[in-house]
Amino acid sequence: MHGLKSIGQLCAYWDQIYSALKMDAILYPTLCCGAPRIENAGQPDIFNKLIRNTDIARSEGAPNVTVPVADPGNLSV
Repeated sequence: MHGLKSIGQLCAYWDQIYSALKMDAILYPTLCCGAPRIENAGQPDIFNKLIRNTDIARSEGAPNVTVPVADPGNLSV
């Protein structure tokens, strides 16, 4: 039950930040690196790196979306 209480406290904290700063959304990159080749994506160290930036929205129960943005042949931004 302690985990659920912590999540509730985290959500309340984020609500305070959104209100205090008059924010509607937080925009940040989903990936902290370029996307790996598909055959390497299942490696635990790479997987952990790929999901690192998704914890913010997941932890607060916020909706989120990933939009790939890149020119053909370049890394996404």
